[in-house]
Amino acid sequence: MSDLLEWLQFLYYLPARFATLAIDRSSTLSKFLDLNCDTGMHWGGAIFSGVVWLVIFGLISLAWGDSSARKRGGDAGRP
Repeated sequence: MSDLLEWLQFLYYLPARFATLAIDRSSTLSKFLDLNCDTGMHWGGAIFSGVVWLVIFGLISLAWGDSSARKRGGDAGRP
């Protein structure tokens, strides 16, 4: 059970980890922004990852709604 929770935590923080890799690769960017992103798993990483996941799920929801409206042959909101 603990492994499952660790996998879920890893997946949740994945966008923040990718962002820290991008910032750490460019040392001038991290110096300019005055960032020290060791792991991306602090409160800032949690907020960033949450926003990224909300955007991703929102885009998936919009795409899913558009495809189901096309299958019905019209706009989903109209009777």
